[in-house]
Amino acid sequence: MASYLNKNEIQDSLRILIKQYLQDCRKSNKLSQDFITLLEHNFLAKYVIFNRSEKTIEIGIEDRNDTSEAAYPKIQVYKYRLDDAEERIASSCGDKDVDLEFYGRLINRNNLHSNSEVVLMN
Repeated sequence: MASYLNKNEIQDSLRILIKQYLQDCRKSNKLSQDFITLLEHNFLAKYVIFNRSEKTIEIGIEDRNDTSEAAYPKIQVYKYRLDDAEERIASSCGDKDVDLEFYGRLINRNNLHSNSEVVLMN
């Protein structure tokens, strides 16, 4: 069975999902694979880790403005404290159809809409 959601409903469900991911992280001191996948998607990240000692999410993003001819790309690291991360992550979410479809798959995997396929309605 499919759940037909519009853009606003997907964004609302995604905010709930982000809260859930952060709560799970606080309890387990690790990031779930789905949360890592979400962060990699939103930030176009090269890596995402949880720093247990600092209670921060660290996101490594390739510096596209780096014009040096180094063998490896320069990675800029952004750190988000768990207490401040919810709004920053939510604001990083895209609103294009491809983003909303991706978020729909995450919402479906996390059973926020009763084990049904989430379908974007325009």
